[in-house]
Amino acid sequence: MFDKKIITVSVILLLIVSFSCKKDSTSLPDFKILVYPAVTEARLILSLSEPDTTISYSVYNNNVLICQNLKAHEFVIKNLAENTRYSGKVVATDRENNSSETTFSFITLINQAPSGFEFVTNFITGDSVSFTWSKSLDPEGGPVSYDILLNNVVIASDQQFLGFTIGNLTPQTHYRIDVSAKDTLHKTTVISMDFKTLKSGTRLVHKLMTCENYLREFGFFVPSGISNKNVPLVIFLHGAGGVAWPELTGSYFSTIAEREKFIFAMPQALLGTTTGGTYIQWNAHEVLAWDDVSFIHSMIDSLALQYRIDASRIYVCGMSNGGFMTFYLASRSNRFAAIAPMSGLITYNIYGNYQVNRPMPLLYIHNTADPIVKYDGEAGIYPSAEEVIRRWAKANGCDTIPVETQLPDISTADHSTVTLFDYNGNNPKSEIRFYRINGGSHSIPGIETSANQDINAFEEIWAFFRKFSKSK
Repeated sequence: MFDKKIITVSVILLLIVSFSCKKDSTSLPDFKILVYPAVTEARLILSLSEPDTTISYSVYNNNVLICQNLKAHEFVIKNLAENTRYSGKVVATDRENNSSETTFSFITLINQAPSGFEFVTNFITGDSVSFTWSKSLDPEGGPVSYDILLNNVVIASDQQFLGFTIGNLTPQTHYRIDVSAKDTLHKTTVISMDFKTLKSGTRLVHKLMTCENYLREFGFFVPSGISNKNVPLVIFLHGAGGVAWPELTGSYFSTIAEREKFIFAMPQALLGTTTGGTYIQWNAHEVLAWDDVSFIHSMIDSLALQYRIDASRIYVCGMSNGGFMTFYLASRSNRFAAIAPMSGLITYNIYGNYQVNRPMPLLYIHNTADPIVKYDGEAGIYPSAEEVIRRWAKANGCDTIPVETQLPDISTADHSTVTLFDYNGNNPKSEIRFYRINGGSHSIPGIETSANQDINAFEEIWAFFRKFSKSK
């Protein structure tokens, strides 16, 4: 995601020289010289107290005559070196060859590189990549063009368009792209991107859309071999401060999506200010100005226009602030077949009226030593994980006493274990699976290296999701 406003401040140096070195006739008017230096040139403007068209001027720079019999009151000295001191004089001559002169001096400016700009990947496939970038500005006001390099080899130069597509790449291969913005003096500013092409037939896409007057973005992975097939959609909501793209490009969920043939999407939250500070966050607590439920619905609709999304098999999961948003979506949307929040709860400002209008399959993961979203709740902010699960079990019509299973401690190095609590009811869609990570911190099991390694959260989530579809 990038900022559409680029502000460049240019400083123009103005030198005023107003002394006369020699005057042969009092009939010649006094004049001053205004000097506007640039990087490789300087503009001289003669400021006359008594303009007289009968007078001509000669311009000397570093004792070299560069212009004679000048009638205009403006002259540009060109082909100068940057950051260099020059001195000269302007000699005024009338018809009787009387003359007077005024000296000047200046230092040319230092050529600054074009301003920084941002890079956005539009899509990556097995054999191609498409990208755009924001406009770079020349501080001196000149034109900027762009060179494109692939693995340090120039493949396009002097580009004016702010986008490019590269084809004929090798699948599952690492590449590096450099976009070099350059001015007329070849000062450059470079941005780079490392990426890996995908397996043939798969596709990663990054999109922007306007929703309720907000510019929103999301990314999604399309597996191979799904043409003309109804496919499930799994949505993952990042945590506070998260960036969906490029996080999506390396997500393990994409590996599962290719294997199991579902579309995997990651929407991007906005920057918002709450009592906790200003950071990227979902409006899961009804305290921000925008409606993230509407945005996620719009994303689903956009995907459904391009692909055959099975409306009965749309699922949502999320981590931390994304887990809060997952719980929130379950109470504000009827489009999901099952949900899987991780390390997220329900804030008290919506907890009193919180309800889901039908039994909703729920997989929940929380770490008991989580210092960010506390397992035992936080006074005045959100209840404990166990209280939320009990409330869901009651709403789903599940047994109040779960089946408890201690999972094997496969990795003793992670200093944590997993206890699984299964809540079952008469309705097959009321199932609740609660993975309590004993001793785990604020992390996704099996995905983050610092997390518990006894389970892979994303594998467990998909194995749970695939059992359920929503009744039409």
